[in-house]
Amino acid sequence: MKMKDLSLRAKIVTAGILMVLIPLVIVGTVTFIYSSRTLEAISKRQMEQIAKSVSEMLRLSLEKELKILEATARDPLVVRAASTGKFRILDEKMADLYGKIGTDYEGIAFFDAKGVISSDGADKSRVGISIADRQYFQSAREGRTNVIGTPTQSKATGRPIFVLCAPVLSKEGRFLGGILGIVKADYLNKHIASLRLGETGYAFMVDSQGLLIAHPNASLILRTDGTKAGGIRELSERMTSQQTGTAEYTFQGMQKVAGFAPVKLTGWSVCVTQEKNEVMSLAYTNRNFILMVSFIFLLLTIPAVFFLSRTISNPVQKTLNALNQAIWQAAEPIFIIGLDRQVRFVNPALASLIDQPVRNLVGKGPYLGDPRDTDGEEIWKKLEGGRRWTGSITGKKRDGSPFSMNLAITPVRSKTGKISSYLAIGRDITRELMMEAQLRQSQKMEAIGTLAGGIAHDFNNILSAMMGYAELVELKTTDQQIRPYLEQILKACRRSRDLITQILTFSRQREQEKKILAVTPIVKEALKLLRSSLPSTVEIRQEYNARKDTVLADPTRIHQVLMNLCTNAVHAMRGKGGILEVGLSERTISADQPDWNTTLREGAYLQLWVKDTGEGIDPAIRDKIFDPFFTTKPSGEGTGLGLSVVYGIVKDHGGAIAVESEPGKGTVFTICLPLIEIKGEPEGREAVPVPRGEGHILYVDDEAAIAAMSEEMLTSLGYEVTVCLGSPDALETFRADPGRFDAVITDMTMPNMTGAALAAELLKIRPGLPIILTTGFSELINDREAKRIGIREFLMKPVSLSDLAQTVKRILDAEAMRPASSNASIRSGS
Repeated sequence: MKMKDLSLRAKIVTAGILMVLIPLVIVGTVTFIYSSRTLEAISKRQMEQIAKSVSEMLRLSLEKELKILEATARDPLVVRAASTGKFRILDEKMADLYGKIGTDYEGIAFFDAKGVISSDGADKSRVGISIADRQYFQSAREGRTNVIGTPTQSKATGRPIFVLCAPVLSKEGRFLGGILGIVKADYLNKHIASLRLGETGYAFMVDSQGLLIAHPNASLILRTDGTKAGGIRELSERMTSQQTGTAEYTFQGMQKVAGFAPVKLTGWSVCVTQEKNEVMSLAYTNRNFILMVSFIFLLLTIPAVFFLSRTISNPVQKTLNALNQAIWQAAEPIFIIGLDRQVRFVNPALASLIDQPVRNLVGKGPYLGDPRDTDGEEIWKKLEGGRRWTGSITGKKRDGSPFSMNLAITPVRSKTGKISSYLAIGRDITRELMMEAQLRQSQKMEAIGTLAGGIAHDFNNILSAMMGYAELVELKTTDQQIRPYLEQILKACRRSRDLITQILTFSRQREQEKKILAVTPIVKEALKLLRSSLPSTVEIRQEYNARKDTVLADPTRIHQVLMNLCTNAVHAMRGKGGILEVGLSERTISADQPDWNTTLREGAYLQLWVKDTGEGIDPAIRDKIFDPFFTTKPSGEGTGLGLSVVYGIVKDHGGAIAVESEPGKGTVFTICLPLIEIKGEPEGREAVPVPRGEGHILYVDDEAAIAAMSEEMLTSLGYEVTVCLGSPDALETFRADPGRFDAVITDMTMPNMTGAALAAELLKIRPGLPIILTTGFSELINDREAKRIGIREFLMKPVSLSDLAQTVKRILDAEAMRPASSNASIRSGS
């Protein structure tokens, strides 16, 4: 018994030792590798930061020198001497400048526009040397300031130099030459020579071509091309491409690490390097320390292994419990599938997404989407072949609402590598897809609206002439036989005008007069009017549950929305009859709601719904019903603008419209409009008869037909009219005699100058001039913008004879009420 006990105990201790020893070795190894990499990364970043600091210091120093040269190049004395060829003055200027800043300079010189050095403040032997082939001369001739030349051999002394250059320009910008600062290459070494990292670290610099221009070993300067040197070619190429970063390379059999950064303005690059063995010395010290600590820890843990074995299972069990709770409470749908293709585990998130109890899902085949969209056998073929499957699946909940989910199914393998089950993790994307659909619909309607606005503009101009001449004929004719025909023409014109208004309302291009109103009376009035035209097979049901129903809206447009929706609903039930249900209720909308419309702000809304029990809408065309001119009605029964106008009106009122429909079960249109507090009602206006008047009017329009028609209309009302067929002609006519005209009527859209621009010019000549602006449609002007310019009235085409007469009479009467002294000063043009 004792031997058996000792043997068992020995086995337990051995297993315990191995359990401790193996993690120690792993931890020690990983720690060493991690610390080594960390130390190496830190060293590289440190070198990179040092390189950045050196490059920045050098940039600031060069900028300082360049500013001195640039100030000299802009000195009026230097510019005047350069333009007149007075090189003696330049000699004195260069000598003076060299005496002040020439410590690091080999010379400070002036070169002329041909690239020949004409003056030098330090060495007269340079005079006459041509630098026309130097790159910095070409750049200076192009007018570039702060030019820094690539280091090279001095033509005068043969020593390594680099050049700072600033162009000298005349007052007219003509290139006269430049100021040349010839700097000794030692200038660069001075900035990096004192930089040392440990025993092996130092800094060096290369130019834009990879040529060594600064190095602790002066014999290498301008003699070593890094892009061709073995071991540092890749490093040099990164430096010449002006990168900032770190690198590891081998040079002359020694591994090194480096950090580098470009020197702005120059095309040069600074590199700070150090041998890797020196960098890693601390890591090797840490490795020895880790080994010693691990050995001590092993000696201390061996006696405790046996006593701790009993408690090993407790934390493991706690971990498993925590893992199970995390999966169970996860927001993402998770389920596990067995090899028999049956679901073994489902978390509540999946059950909630597809609206099924967990017990109804376990033990059954997983739902992998509509068979029309996804091939289940292809999925299983991929999974059973050991590959991962990802995709999107859609379906319907028990209440019929749709859901969408991104799903990833991964084979789970045992220790032997054999597949033991399949883990599926999903993500609910229902709301994301709904928001994408809303965005696409909004973008589509915006594009169509822009097109509709352009069509309405041209149509209004055509309609203006038709309607105006018809009104003139009706006004002047005494033949009673043709009056019925004229009435039919005007009726068609008014219907066309209403159609244009619908188009502009759909496109949200025309502002409507809005006021605070209660919606309930409008709904009741509309249904009362509708009732008489409905067949007896259609029953109307009304439901009013809104305590507050006040919105800021145009009552005519709200009436139009309801009539269009109800007419469509009745059309859907015309075969068998049914129930038309209209209701109002209050609703608070917030971003956390699953069906939240992103185009709405959070807050209180009035909800109006129109429901029918008709034939429903085919899902294939549901996304098109708000498109202009789309209709399922037979030819002659509709224009296809009804729902598009509804959409435009609702959007213009800050609301949203949604549709739910199922073929054979009816349709529900739901509209949300923002509720507001009641603050009062705007006053109405009474109809005004067509008035006559007198005065001289300047009429401007580039459409000859409209101009002629409007001239005759105004003449028939008693006014004297001067017509101009363009803005330049009108401006010239007005300038000739500003006091001649009592008012101006101008079109907005004209070549050369818009009506708004013409009005602004006329008001400069004669402030307070009464101006009426007309337009078929323009995105550049509206009533508010017109008033800001100083325009008295803003009329949308087509303008009826009555509206034109009232508007002209109104502004002339208002002008007559102004003080006589003001009118007199205006008449005199003062």
